[in-house]
Amino acid sequence: MTAPRYLLLTLVVASLSLACGGGSDPVADVAAANAAVAGQQKEVDAAKKVVTERKKEVEKAQERLAEAQKTLQEEERERDRLASEVDRSALDTALFRAVQQRLLQDGKLANVAITASVSGGVVTLSGSVDSQELNERAVEVAGKVSGVERVESRIRVLAAAR
Repeated sequence: MTAPRYLLLTLVVASLSLACGGGSDPVADVAAANAAVAGQQKEVDAAKKVVTERKKEVEKAQERLAEAQKTLQEEERERDRLASEVDRSALDTALFRAVQQRLLQDGKLANVAITASVSGGVVTLSGSVDSQELNERAVEVAGKVSGVERVESRIRVLAAAR
């Protein structure tokens, strides 16, 4: 019960007591009512203090939660970045194998020393060949492998060097 209601109830009881001739002392009744109101006010003040402390605890908990959520988001972004790197690396490895296999299986390139490296879907061919035609054939074969984004040739054409 709130302090004003308690005070009102005490005054009503005191008034009824007087009206009914209860024989009690009105000054004592008012003093008792005032003492009761003072006691209630102390309880209200104590409750307000507890509420204020709890609000501070809630605010601190909300700050910790916000920090944890931020950390979680950062960790999820890093996980996604690393997963993307792993996926790209696995794809590059698969492309490397496919390009090497196609180069070795091609009848015109089977006996030519050409190596491939792959990074980010870009195939880089290196080695040496006897003609520009073989250079172009190697680029064409590598470029037809599914997933290859671009082919860069660092193949030396020996016939042109003579």
